[in-house]
Amino acid sequence: MEEHAANIEEIEPPGPTAGFHHRTLSFRERFFPEATFAEWNDWRWQLRHRIRDIDTLSRFLSLSDDERTMDDHGMKGFPMAITPYYASLLDQENPCQPLRRTVVPHIAENVCSPGEARDPLGEEQDSPVAGIVHRYPDRVLFMVTKFCSTYCRYCTRSRLVGNGDKLVFNGAQLENALAYIKSHSYVRDVLISGGDPLTLSDEKLEKVLSGLRRIRHVEFLRIGTKVPVVLPQRITPALTRMLRRYHPLWMSIHFTHPDELTPEVAEACGRLADAGIPLGSQTVLLAGVNDNVESMKDLMHGLLRIRVKPYYLYQCDPILGSAHFRTPVEKGIEIIAGLRGHTTGYAAPTYVIDAPGGGGKIPIFPASFVGRDGDDVLLRNYQGRIYRYPDPGGNLGSKSHSNRRGIQDTGKLMRIGITYDLREDYIAEGFSEEETAEFDREDTIVAIEKALEDLGYETDRIGNVKNLTSRLVAGERWDMVFNIAEGLKGFGREAQVPALLDAYNIPYTFSDPLVLSLTLHKAMVKRVVRQLGITTPDFFVVEKASDLEKVGLPLPLPRHRG
Repeated sequence: MEEHAANIEEIEPPGPTAGFHHRTLSFRERFFPEATFAEWNDWRWQLRHRIRDIDTLSRFLSLSDDERTMDDHGMKGFPMAITPYYASLLDQENPCQPLRRTVVPHIAENVCSPGEARDPLGEEQDSPVAGIVHRYPDRVLFMVTKFCSTYCRYCTRSRLVGNGDKLVFNGAQLENALAYIKSHSYVRDVLISGGDPLTLSDEKLEKVLSGLRRIRHVEFLRIGTKVPVVLPQRITPALTRMLRRYHPLWMSIHFTHPDELTPEVAEACGRLADAGIPLGSQTVLLAGVNDNVESMKDLMHGLLRIRVKPYYLYQCDPILGSAHFRTPVEKGIEIIAGLRGHTTGYAAPTYVIDAPGGGGKIPIFPASFVGRDGDDVLLRNYQGRIYRYPDPGGNLGSKSHSNRRGIQDTGKLMRIGITYDLREDYIAEGFSEEETAEFDREDTIVAIEKALEDLGYETDRIGNVKNLTSRLVAGERWDMVFNIAEGLKGFGREAQVPALLDAYNIPYTFSDPLVLSLTLHKAMVKRVVRQLGITTPDFFVVEKASDLEKVGLPLPLPRHRG
């Protein structure tokens, strides 16, 4: 049987070929003209021709100053490596392209921020023997290699991978790790990771799998990998034939952005799924890469089309030099809220933070359980609306009723939206410090939320006028809006939010559109004040330089005191 399989392998294409279209063809002809079709689709050829230094990378990309000034080992000695296939997906001119940011070293990696650490998850303290991390009672992480075909710049294990020989284990270390698992009979689940275990040869990977399958209390195996995404040629018929011998076997694949969903990747995942391997995705939330609902929804929908179930959305771990990748946790909650209920539940991953110091994965959810009101549970749906679920047996039979001020006579919590302009959002879009001088900071919004919630109200961050517009069009409503939005352009900028709320008959705090528009035009205010008979100093409106010649006010001009 093995001899027959080997003969089949000789005539079958070595890996996915469906995606060998104009993009791949153009890249190969331009940068690897000597490579044949078969070589390009051979995963070993891809590994041998990885891009591993800045000088070589500059042949493929027009590097920015922040990319070019890095050496070949950014992020505290973390090496660079990119497969030719994955390099073909990178934008050659745009350093801000999401995929390019994830694999090309950047000078920001040299900046260490508070809270960052070499081993932020405390894996080393939970490693009883080499290669094993035993944090959860019934499962272990088994790191079988410290080699990856492509190194992600935000890698949690940047302290380990890429800095030495391909294999972490010699024969004795492998046997010690297997012996540890065998001696702990409550371990039923083993996650095989690294590095990337699919960079091992079929023979070496099978040695690991067969060793684990001989341990009777190990019920199922998982493989954690990014190979189907960055090296889809590795998913050969021979590999899938070997893997299917070790069911139940699951695979978690690290996807980042919808641009990764190429025909080659679809074919690779199809081969794995056809071999009976359930596929799940693990995605890291990254600033400037996938930190918006649209990109995440496109990614999750695309994964379902290639038979990969969205599983985890990770908050980026605070490794050394990772601040430029990390988003506020609220951004992850916003994305999950933008998925849950707005698309199929299959497309909504669980948002988790892997707690620093070894606390394990902690799921983070948009608040859906509001609390109790007598015999009812109050629940918030995906639109932010409150619904009652009759639950008289809850609270151990307690008949207490809420006296929170935010609950109206109907028992529904008063829902208050908050409109504002967050300074950091606009600066990230390229606006200057001066243009955003009046905008708010994150701690201001947090303080407003806390004050309202302490009074018993339900709060909902809306943000700027564009967010308000899209949510109103989508059918969302609030009992009241707490408005501190400044707006950005024109004399009517502060009036934009209240004008919209007036149109939808939603009450709000502070001034109406007329007052806000008038008070921004100082000359018009003075005219109105003068019309009302209130004494005000003479004035002249200068709109252009030539108007200065027309100023006829006697000197010295009175000094405005305001």
